[in-house]
Amino acid sequence: MKLILASGSEWRKRLLSLLELPFTVQESRVKEDQFDWEEASEVVATLATMKAEAVAKKMTDEGTIIIGADTMVSLDGELIGKPANRQEAKAIIGKLAGRTHEIWTGICVVEADTWERVVEVEKTEVTFRPMNEWQVEQYLKTKEWEGKAGAYQMHGVIKEYVKDIVGSYTNVIGLPMLTLVEMLEEMGVWVEVDVTERLNKILGKPN
Repeated sequence: MKLILASGSEWRKRLLSLLELPFTVQESRVKEDQFDWEEASEVVATLATMKAEAVAKKMTDEGTIIIGADTMVSLDGELIGKPANRQEAKAIIGKLAGRTHEIWTGICVVEADTWERVVEVEKTEVTFRPMNEWQVEQYLKTKEWEGKAGAYQMHGVIKEYVKDIVGSYTNVIGLPMLTLVEMLEEMGVWVEVDVTERLNKILGKPN
């Protein structure tokens, strides 16, 4: 069995490595902003599937399993992707401050030989504390917003302004691990480590 992660995200790679399953990384290069008018759950499921299948089409090795994932932020039904510049990042953080938004991640696990696949979507609610203009400006100086859906990364400076998280913490990072384990085992890939224990040890969170 050959396992491939169709994502260049450093945190997705770190999370997947906790399963102690050998894997390689091959980015899909799928354009992520082509469905921004649809429902969040549909968008992330579609993009995760497209990413996994784009890599699967290039595979010739028997028993190759590909994991595709896509994460987006939603506020009052509005999809919020990655900011193109500092101005967009400032506008996004201004919208999220003091409010509750949703993190949606779609995961697709596909076998390249048979095209058998499973697709799941995970939602987590995140509430930010209010932020004044000075705090927003200080945050923007970190540049942690660059290339991040919702203009932030949970494991960065922004965690100081997080009031509450309801749902999977690893989903906010971009790869809901307990859901992924269930999907892999459904595809015949067995995980022998205690994932909950490892997440508690490394992140202080069970999922």
